[in-house]
This record gives sequence, structure tokens and C-alpha cells, in this order.
Amino acid sequence: MAELPGGEALKAVSARIAADVYDIAKGAIAKVAKHTISELEIGFSSYIEASYRKYSKVKTIINRFQPVSLVDIYEDCSFSYEDSSQIVSEDEIWESKDGFKRLIVSGTAGSGKSLFMKRSFLRFCEVNYGILPVLIELRSFNQIAKPSIKQCIHSILCQHIGHFDEKVTNSLLRSGKIVIFLDGYDELYSALKRRMASEISDISYSYPKARIIVSGRPDERFSSWSEFEEVSIAPLTKRKCLNLIDKAVHPQESKNKFYNEVRDSLFETHREYLVNPLMTYVMLFTSDQFVDFPTDVGAFYSKAFETLVRGHDVMKSDQFVREVNCDIKIKDIEGIFGYFCALSFKDQCYDYTPQQAKKYLKTALMLCNSDNNEDKVLEDFEKSYCLLIFDASKYNFIHRTFQEYFAASCVNSSEVINYLDYNNSILNKDLDAKRYFSMLKGVGEEKFMAKFFSLVLSEFLKSLYPIRNRNPKKFLSLMVQQIGVDESGSIRMVRYGEVVRFFVIAYTLFPLVRPGIFSSIFDEEENILKLNEIEYSEMHGMKLKIVDISKHNARFLAQLNIYSSLKSLVERAKIMESELGRRTAKLKRMIEN
Repeated sequence: MAELPGGEALKAVSARIAADVYDIAKGAIAKVAKHTISELEIGFSSYIEASYRKYSKVKTIINRFQPVSLVDIYEDCSFSYEDSSQIVSEDEIWESKDGFKRLIVSGTAGSGKSLFMKRSFLRFCEVNYGILPVLIELRSFNQIAKPSIKQCIHSILCQHIGHFDEKVTNSLLRSGKIVIFLDGYDELYSALKRRMASEISDISYSYPKARIIVSGRPDERFSSWSEFEEVSIAPLTKRKCLNLIDKAVHPQESKNKFYNEVRDSLFETHREYLVNPLMTYVMLFTSDQFVDFPTDVGAFYSKAFETLVRGHDVMKSDQFVREVNCDIKIKDIEGIFGYFCALSFKDQCYDYTPQQAKKYLKTALMLCNSDNNEDKVLEDFEKSYCLLIFDASKYNFIHRTFQEYFAASCVNSSEVINYLDYNNSILNKDLDAKRYFSMLKGVGEEKFMAKFFSLVLSEFLKSLYPIRNRNPKKFLSLMVQQIGVDESGSIRMVRYGEVVRFFVIAYTLFPLVRPGIFSSIFDEEENILKLNEIEYSEMHGMKLKIVDISKHNARFLAQLNIYSSLKSLVERAKIMESELGRRTAKLKRMIEN
């Protein structure tokens, strides 16, 4: 285990900072005479030691009840610039003399923003850069009437160095002998973000030598911070993922098994999850539940839920009792969480303010006939079960697919939710809901086919099949308003028609029943000669020829590959309807016999 730096290393860091502060301030500030270099050294030593102890231990999803050494489990991040293939390492950031003096580190939930900020703070405590590190977790400002970054820095130092003059703090900032880590800009309440952005800008302008590092989720405001470079935490590579697993504090046998699976094949088959550090930990925590890691996401999430809610207790001694606010059976927890997911997914709500989370939980508890308090259940979901994480002043899922799976599972089993109406509402909102419907089919295929898909398919054909040949223009315009064709003749952009539901049905549902039944229309080759009269336009950063469906006659449209593709779609849907009818009849005969 990594220990608190001590002895000569700690003395050297503290002594250098103390000497520099004394040299910077003496002669300019009368009160500095009250502090000898020795007193400053003791004060800074106390500050560095206390701060190191505070940030060197962390809890993770697999070490929720006993903190572990951050240094031991930490895997260095890599960073990327938007619209660039350039990758920057942590060493390049911290060893750079001229660059990265003003830096924004952005990343999504679970990408490791806060761990990076804490590890970077510790680095400045360990290495004799001669620069004083200060870490401020910005969410703490939400509870302060008039928060100030400068005042916070001064207050932190005053705790360890009595009578530390505010002018000395200003001198530190002016001299560049300080690096300020501002963690979690996006965790600030909305009303505070503008004010904090203004203060960050003022500090940056007033103290050009001071180094400022800000972390947060991607935010449009960052584009206006002209003095700051912005980098994003890059997804884990296979090597970094393996290193993260190897460093995890987890039973060795379980860790070795999962490590080997990721090394041999799992990273390629489950890349979407394993590029995220938090999701990698969830998979490691769940891996003991499987002989072979499932490709079926439903099976994975069912076990992940059980492991998060109950599995950790098994690893503890008989005397271990989990601290929870509400004593709820695991089946009831699943029901409450399922309704929470289903209600919010229907509203296209994917993360929640505390008020929104409590609103959905209150309804979920009522639907489950539970008299538990939504505030206490929400705290259990976050702190005891890790079903939700609190990030950016909002509750988020560890991974978006958690919400989709438990929404599907709830809708499939619920006697309260109208199955057809709920799923129609998902289609009507033009959601990218392929994963949700795939999970819905997985948890109850017969119900999916009989109570939803067959009805939707019938409606689809009733609306489109009669006009597919008689009126190509009307048929095509139901689906598409414009297409954009590049210089090679390939379709690169489609602007859908008003009746977008039909396209969503084809794109979202048909592949679930027969993979490949809906061929892509984006890469269909068109006859470029027929489109020469269309002028180039700039769309999505490319030069495209825009074909406006309403401005061309039926004969022209009937010659387009996009028309033949959609026409083929309807033909194949007709075959699918026929096959589905035979399948239903066969099942009926089997039941009757």
C-alpha cells in the first residue's frame, strides 16, 4: 500500500514552499515578519500532510465500505482534443513548461475526472515542484451563501498557518507558486455556474502565472473560456483496462479470471462498457456470477443488480450488517427501481436533479404499494446499492443501459403499465430505442411479438403497402423530405418526412425480428448523372448535393436507389407479416394439442 510521503521528501516539499513564500512576501507585507521560515515550513507541512491524508483514500464501487489507496489503484489517464486524433498523457500535461497552464478536463460520468484531480493534487504533494497545490471540490460551494474561490484558498491555508495574511495569498497567486484544482464545475447549482465562471476568468486574468485546472462534464460554456485549453478523458485502451483490473483491490482469484477474459476476448466483445473505468469495475464486481460472461445484456444486468444490492454482503463476515435506511426485500427493490427507470425513460429523462429523482421515486413507491420515504430510498440507491451515482449535481446511472434494461423488465412484468401504449409512446418520440426494444424482446419474446410487434407491423403495412407502386412520390415523401449525396454518389444525409414513425419502426424493430431485414439507405449508391443539376451545399461539414423530394416528379424519384430500398423494405415487411401469422398459428395449435 502507498503510504503518506514522509521524512526527507515531505520536508523538502514543505521547506521549498515555505522559503519561496517568505521570499515572495517579505518586504512587501508587514505581517509576514510575524512568521519565520520555520513557522511557515511547519504550517505548510501540516497542510500538505492533512490534505494528502484527505485525498489519498477513496471508496469505489467494489470497495464501498472500506477506503483504499488512490495511488495504488490509479491508472493514468490519457486525453484527447475534440476533432483531433492527438492523445496527451498525464506526464505531458504536468511536465510541460509552457502549455496546459489553463486547462479544462472534461469527461462523462464514470470516466475518472475526480480521481484524476485528486491524483494530480497528490502528485504535487509528492514531487518537489516548488508549487503549492490547492484542491477545491466545487460542489461544496452549493451550501455557501456567497462562495469565493480566492477566499476559499485563503481559508484553507489559515487552518494551518495562523494569521496568514490575505495579501500573502495574493502574492502566491501573482508569483505562480500555486496550482488550483477546481473539481466538478458541473456539480455547481445552475445559478452559481455563471458567477463561478466569472471568478475563474477574473483569477486567470489577474494572476497570469497561477496554474488553474478545472474538471467537469462537457459544457457549452467552456467554449467561451478563451484562455483555457480543453481536453477530454480518452476511453480506456485494452492495456489501460487490464492495468485498471490488475490494480483493483478485489479477491485475487476473481480478479485473475476476469483479467484473463478481458485479455483474451471480452474487451473486443464488450468494448462499449470496458472503455469506461466505472463500468469496468461493475463488470469485475459481477464477474463471479458467470462461468462465461454473457453476450445477453439482460442476463448481465440482472446479475449486476443482484450483486450490487446483495452480492457484497456475501464477501463479508457473518457479523457484517449493511447500513441501509430502508429494510426492503431485493425483489421489492427491483420493482421500485424498475418503475423509477420506466417512468423516467418514457419522459426521456436520463439523469435527475434531486427533486426529479424524488418525484419519480415517490410515484414508483406508490405503484409498488410501499410506504417507504423517497428521500431515504434515494439515499440507499446511491450510497448502499450504487444503483445511481451523484455527479454534476445530478443522479446518473452507472451506464445508460441500466435504465433501459430495468425499464424493459418493468414494462414486461407490470400489471399497471399498458404494454402497447407505453411502447408506442417510445416509438412516437423518435428515441434511439433499439437497445430498449432488444431488451424488451429478450425479457419476454412472446409478449413482445403478440402484444406489440405484430400490431405495429400491421399498422405499418396498412399505411404504406397500397401506395408503394401507384404513387412513388407520395410513398417516398411519407418517409423522406431530402437526401444529401456526396461526390461519389453515396447517400450521406437523410432528412426524414413528417411521418417519421414508419422509418423509426423499420430501423428500430425490424432488425430485432430478422437481422439485416432493414438494409442501410445511407450508403446506397445513386446514379450521380441524374443528380448533376442539384447544386452543392455545405451539410455536416461535407459538400453534398441536396435532393428535395417535393421538387421532383414521380418518375425521377422512382429511379433513385433510396426509393427501391424503401420499397424493398415494405416487400420484406409483408413477408415478415405472413411468417409471423404462420408462427402464431403454429403456437396456437401447440397450445390446443
